[in-house]
Amino acid sequence: MRVRKFLFSFSTQTSFYLTVRPRCAHLRRQGFSCNTPIFSTRRTLSSLARTFGSGPEAKKMPGKFIIDCDAGVDDAMALLMAIDAHKRQEIEILAITAVNGNTQVDKVLINIFRTLDAGGCPDIPVHRGSESALIMTPKDAEGYHGSDGFNDVQFGTTPDVTRVQEEGAVLAICRHVRENPGEVTLVALGPLTNVALAFKLCPDITSQIKEMFIMGGNCEGVGNVSMSAEFNFYVDPEAAFVVLNKNNCPTYIATWELCYKYCKVDMDWRLNCLGKIDTPQAKMMNALEKVWYDNYSFHPDHFIMCDQLAMAAALDVRVMTKTKRHWATIELSGLHTKGLMVMEQRHAICNGPKFNSNVTIIERVDEMALKNLLLRAFSQTNETD
Repeated sequence: MRVRKFLFSFSTQTSFYLTVRPRCAHLRRQGFSCNTPIFSTRRTLSSLARTFGSGPEAKKMPGKFIIDCDAGVDDAMALLMAIDAHKRQEIEILAITAVNGNTQVDKVLINIFRTLDAGGCPDIPVHRGSESALIMTPKDAEGYHGSDGFNDVQFGTTPDVTRVQEEGAVLAICRHVRENPGEVTLVALGPLTNVALAFKLCPDITSQIKEMFIMGGNCEGVGNVSMSAEFNFYVDPEAAFVVLNKNNCPTYIATWELCYKYCKVDMDWRLNCLGKIDTPQAKMMNALEKVWYDNYSFHPDHFIMCDQLAMAAALDVRVMTKTKRHWATIELSGLHTKGLMVMEQRHAICNGPKFNSNVTIIERVDEMALKNLLLRAFSQTNETD
């Protein structure tokens, strides 16, 4: 019997490379090829587990999630993805925290509760967060998601907002992380005001968070709300600065360029596959996005997703097919560049012995895996398994 030989080559970073002998056809069928780099350590380990098998000890407890959001339209779809995983007992949503961003925080709460009701999980704790940025909220920050964050779509019912917890968002984040050190995944889908305040109030939690997934910033200098800044970092650049410079946990960022440029799901699939599902959550999302499709002519032929990408990566790290570690910070005083995410990209520095990264940029995602997560979120009934 021929012995299969493998060569594992480790780098000093958390990513490593797997080199497979050409004769090992079994691994080639699993997607590995000779000298093919695998960019995420956790992706590598999960891939090896699928390849070689794993025993009962590999079964994991549901991951604990805190989701901080400003509940615009894309936030709602990301929340539905998390709600679906929560109902399947793949994760446990400890809290959803509301932050000012796409609309005022009180309207954000309404949108969160509406989404929870549509997804069939009305009892997940929701906490009210900051109603303004750390220093100054830009006057031109709102509007793309309508005045209410949900494109001003009229619904026949109003969700019960008395369900909001008495405990504020910042204290809730601190409490849950301290009660579950090393177990909480923090998913930040809006301006980082709540997260920054939590980091300043309880600096010990920066190293107690298991991992953080952020939708925000840019990696090629391309903006959306301004010529050089992405919305979430533009609305509260000081908060983004605090979070990036204070975090001590693995931090993954889905940038604006990933959303509009590198992830290309066909609009036809959105309208005629995802859009044909007949469930309460699907109907809600179709109504919210129809405003854009009917009234704006600048949408390309692919379905632009933002918060959904950060959530997909948090739910299944295999969604991330290419990542790269960087040291990043935020420009705070530029006349035309305030809110721009600035990354160290000099080759000599990034490959030097003293290089210390603070973020991992998600450069590419598995679009089929992303579609499957969306189909699950839209398709599941409101009955818990």
